[in-house]
Amino acid sequence: MRLGHYEKAIDIFKDVTRIHTFHIIAHYCISRCQLAMGDLEGARDTVSDIYDLIATNENAAKMWSEYHDLMPEITPPAQKINRKLQRFIY
Repeated sequence: MRLGHYEKAIDIFKDVTRIHTFHIIAHYCISRCQLAMGDLEGARDTVSDIYDLIATNENAAKMWSEYHDLMPEITPPAQKINRKLQRFIY
């Protein structure tokens, strides 16, 4: 990833997610590669998958609680919900 080999990195991270579907860090890395390649829609979809995994998969939620600091662009689920509620209320 750091060297700009984004397609190769995506392939490697997708191998991880095939084996460990809950691996939100691998999903996050895929989204970062997609962004770097200009694939905004793909990155958006991947980030959406991360939120879905955190909400529905115990292993993903545990990974989030332990390693969320490695994914600073991903808003903690509770904060995301609170922001949606604030927009609705105000």
